[in-house]
Amino acid sequence: ATADKEESQEICFVPGGDYRAFVRDRAPQAAVPGDIRDSSGRVVGRHAGLFNYTIGQRKGLGVASAKPLYVTGMDAAANALLVGESGEAWSSAFTAGRFSWTSEPRGREACGVRVRHRGKIAPARWSPAGADRVRVELAEPLRAVAPGQSAVLYDGDEVLGGGTIEEVL
Repeated sequence: ATADKEESQEICFVPGGDYRAFVRDRAPQAAVPGDIRDSSGRVVGRHAGLFNYTIGQRKGLGVASAKPLYVTGMDAAANALLVGESGEAWSSAFTAGRFSWTSEPRGREACGVRVRHRGKIAPARWSPAGADRVRVELAEPLRAVAPGQSAVLYDGDEVLGGGTIEEVL
C-alpha cells in the first residue's frame, strides 16, 4: 500500500508541513525576536525567533551586507543569532555525546564521519572525550556542522557508532 506513496523527508506529523506555525502555536516563547550579531559582536539586524534558522543558512536573514552572511551559531541565553562570512561556517572538529558503539572502541582511530543524512562520509579521526563522548577531528573542514545533528562514524562500510553533536570546536 505504501510502495507508490511519495517519500517524506520533512516533519510528516506537522499539519500542512509548516513547522514554523507548529512551533509558534505550541511554544510562543520560541518566537521572541532578538539581535542578529556578526562575528565582532556588532548588532546587524533582528531575527524572528531562533527556531526559524539553521547553521549554514544564507537566505532569509534580512541583513544587508557587502559580503554574503551565513548563520554560524546561536546564543540561546542571549537570544542572539550569530552570523559571519562563508569561511566562518566551516568546522574542523566537534564533540559528540550520548555516543553508542556497535563494537568495542579501540582508542584513537582513523574513520569516516557523516554529519547529515545524505552527506558524504568525510575522513576524520576520533578520540575518547568522556564516558559516552568522542572528539572528532576532520581531515578537511565541513560546512554547517551544528549541535543537535547526528554524527555517525564508519570504518569503510561498517558503522562504528553514533551520537549527537554537542559542541563544534
